[in-house]
Amino acid sequence: MWLKTLLVGGAVALSLLGLAVLVWRGDLLVSPDEKVDSAALQTVRQIGAVQAEDSIESDYDVRWAEGFEIINTFVVDVGEAKTGAAIGKAASRLRGHGWVLYSQDPTAVMMKSAKWSAVLDIIPFDPEALRYHPKIRATLQARMKSMGSPVIISVSVDRS
Repeated sequence: MWLKTLLVGGAVALSLLGLAVLVWRGDLLVSPDEKVDSAALQTVRQIGAVQAEDSIESDYDVRWAEGFEIINTFVVDVGEAKTGAAIGKAASRLRGHGWVLYSQDPTAVMMKSAKWSAVLDIIPFDPEALRYHPKIRATLQARMKSMGSPVIISVSVDRS
């Protein structure tokens, strides 16, 4: 009986020691990867012809936690020849899917979802803006000459 008590006590002590080490290192304060709801991403796919899409992990560090978020990037052709018109049309179509405008300038639009915890920005197509997305760049290499004026839409979790 004393052997069983000693073994159980030792296992509990080791578990508590492991937990203490995790807390001390901060590993328990790291939040899991943050992903945008797939239904929110589907609304982006519905506004035009998706030429390419990709997602990357990006780390963040806020006051109370650090972790990784997944940023989803789309190149979408909405059927406009001019950049400003393409951005406006993309934003208009997204408003129809429950996205709300919260910032705008002549070259970018930022929106927040009214349904999901997500934000997005719409910018003109520029291969340099896709430097962290080699898959998209490779996919579009052959298509670039035939595309009108697509937009780049990046979607991430809203942590505000």
